[in-house]
Amino acid sequence: KFNSGFSLEKLTSFSDKDLYLALTSINGVGDKVASCIMLFGFFRTAFFPVDTWIEKIYLEDFKGELKDRKKMAEFFISEFNEYSGYMQQYLFHYKRVTSKK
Repeated sequence: KFNSGFSLEKLTSFSDKDLYLALTSINGVGDKVASCIMLFGFFRTAFFPVDTWIEKIYLEDFKGELKDRKKMAEFFISEFNEYSGYMQQYLFHYKRVTSKK
């Protein structure tokens, strides 16, 4: 279990896997929030947060059949690799803009 007295500097030296495990060990931090922290707070661009909009993209635009958001994230990461975080932002923006029309 990750304690509340942690150092952000120490976290930056963690591998992606260890950082993800540390973040998700914090009460209330799940897959999506940990992925957002990884991407936006630690610039780990191989992460792909999945929210309602990304789920919609996956189901409608990629014709996906998975129901689990963690599996959806794995799908996108396998498609976009180290550029996953960048693609997540582009896809999110695209869906938000085009759905308003």
